[in-house]
Amino acid sequence: MLDGKVIAVFGKYIKVHYRGEEYDATIRGKILKNDLKYSPISVGDNVKFTIEHNGQAVIESVLPRKQLLARPGVIGDGKKQVIASNIDQLVIITSTIKPRFKPGLVDRFLVSAEYENLKSVIIINKIDLVPPDNYESYALTWSSLGYDVAFTSAKTKVGLDDFMKFLKDRTSALAGHSGVGKSSLLNAIQPSLDLHTREVSQSTDKGVHATTTVRMYPLDFGGWVIDTPGLKLFGLSGIDKENLWRYFPEMRDYQRHCRFNDCVHINEPGCAVKKAVETKKISEFRYINYKRIWENL
Repeated sequence: MLDGKVIAVFGKYIKVHYRGEEYDATIRGKILKNDLKYSPISVGDNVKFTIEHNGQAVIESVLPRKQLLARPGVIGDGKKQVIASNIDQLVIITSTIKPRFKPGLVDRFLVSAEYENLKSVIIINKIDLVPPDNYESYALTWSSLGYDVAFTSAKTKVGLDDFMKFLKDRTSALAGHSGVGKSSLLNAIQPSLDLHTREVSQSTDKGVHATTTVRMYPLDFGGWVIDTPGLKLFGLSGIDKENLWRYFPEMRDYQRHCRFNDCVHINEPGCAVKKAVETKKISEFRYINYKRIWENL
């Protein structure tokens, strides 16, 4: 059998990459029956496959997955929908405007990455439209927590060297709201990809999906990148109100100083985290986002 990598999934139709070539593939029925917890096949999966006489590839088995991104399935059967597997890092892309800057969504992605033990990179795109100084306080806060942050513009090429440096020799999943410029950035660093892009709606200031399905691409300078459809909501699988604080790194050192061991840092008296927010040792915007996520769990 051959060793391949799944680079696209369109329902029952799958594309597998093998030695620079792409093969249309199907799955053996036994794979669908074996995995009851997660979706049976996802972009990024390493697979064993055979090629039949008609050139059709057949996936015989899926190798064990490492880090993955998942969200609750849409049909409510308890099975998780795997967005991407075997990734090294999550590259979170937001924009200064068109659509508007959303630090709350960035923090939501960061929580998921912390839960999956993934490295996170934050790209603030479209700085040709609004000066980066307007977002420096957010960037400094995220940087102080150990996250890599860069300002970019696909239009003026600013920051593209940093973007490429973060992607080189890694498998990266790109995440962000529709219209923030994921496809434009990829086209800017590797024009041969020729990914479809669309403008942001002028009436709603919301992005229109340019990418309609999760797709994986090899990078000429080394590494793989997974372009995801713009996500309006991102499920926090495995995270609840009792453990959310664990995925905000700045809260961990203060937790042990709270009056109550099971403090969740919302309404409890003697909360060291809330005290740290009051004394500006913890960012106020981060704490506000923590509360919003907590309320929606």
